[in-house]
Amino acid sequence: QARLLPRNEISAVEPALLTPLHIEEVIESVDHVSASGNGIEPTAYESCKTLKAQLTSQLYDSSPSELAKAVTEVVEVESPVHIEEIIRRIRSICGLRKAGGRIRSAIEHAASVAQSHGTIKKSGDFYWSVADSSVTIRKRTGEMVNAETIADEEIGTAFQLLLKKHFATPEQPLIQAAARLFGFQAVHDATATRFRQVLQY
Repeated sequence: QARLLPRNEISAVEPALLTPLHIEEVIESVDHVSASGNGIEPTAYESCKTLKAQLTSQLYDSSPSELAKAVTEVVEVESPVHIEEIIRRIRSICGLRKAGGRIRSAIEHAASVAQSHGTIKKSGDFYWSVADSSVTIRKRTGEMVNAETIADEEIGTAFQLLLKKHFATPEQPLIQAAARLFGFQAVHDATATRFRQVLQY
């Protein structure tokens, strides 16, 4: 069973047990890596596209219960999903170009209402479906390629997937390959730091 290796363990593995791969080789293999037998396989990120909740054009003066329904609808499709993605999705579906302070506060409050009613679960800044707590690796595109809005559990699953194929891999290529699974074409410092925090947790 593969496990996440803290940084000190990765560097301490006996040379004879290491199979360090050139970074391009690791990244090249990502598109072919899968572990469907274990329920792990990268898929395209599915966004919520419609809402049944009855919302007003300004959102912030919508019924709290209806806005909570909208939050739940987004979470049921995109779980685990960051609060920023929930705000962006509801704003976009309702045809608004941006979410001001009142809209953000209203949606954040609605998320708390939905959580208190037991229709969604919360962990940190992420919301989860109560019906399905499974984790899959989802490839993002466009503005959604943001490491801060990817749950620890999803990043951790990516590392597990890669370590099952390349058991002992140096930190840098492991982070690069994991980020590639999520749609990152380049891994900048902020992204690497986010992934490293999960790897060393």
